[in-house]
Amino acid sequence: AFGLMDSTGIDLPGEGSNDFWDFNSFGITELATASFGQRFTVTPISLITAINAVVNGGYLYTPHVVQSITDSDGNAVYTASTEAVRQVISEQTSETCDEILEGVVNSYTGKNAYRAVTESPERPERPRRWWTMSISSPLWVPLRRTTRRLSSLR
Repeated sequence: AFGLMDSTGIDLPGEGSNDFWDFNSFGITELATASFGQRFTVTPISLITAINAVVNGGYLYTPHVVQSITDSDGNAVYTASTEAVRQVISEQTSETCDEILEGVVNSYTGKNAYRAVTESPERPERPRRWWTMSISSPLWVPLRRTTRRLSSLR
């Protein structure tokens, strides 16, 4: 669902491939070692593309290095696609995951990542954004901030 078995389609040459067990020869030993992640490797761009889908309303997007290219007159020569590849989880599940991730940073083991300036783990000079993609732009991921606490999910 999250595309970890496929290439991301990023607009760079030489994208690495993810490595998984051959499921046709998956035996009891492979099952045991796979349970703790042995022999599963993913590229960093594959992993962040999957994570972006979790906080991006459940939609998987193709990552892009460049949002657009313009000529000297300001005319767009190239514009990266911002169309979702597919929805991998529901928007409700995405919102719940987003709240849980924020709760960890605000209250639990990730508390040291909390920043006083932005009230979140975001960088003050670029508040509420990551570097890869979003619904409106394939270069940024908006981090939705919710007001509900984890206790309201119980």
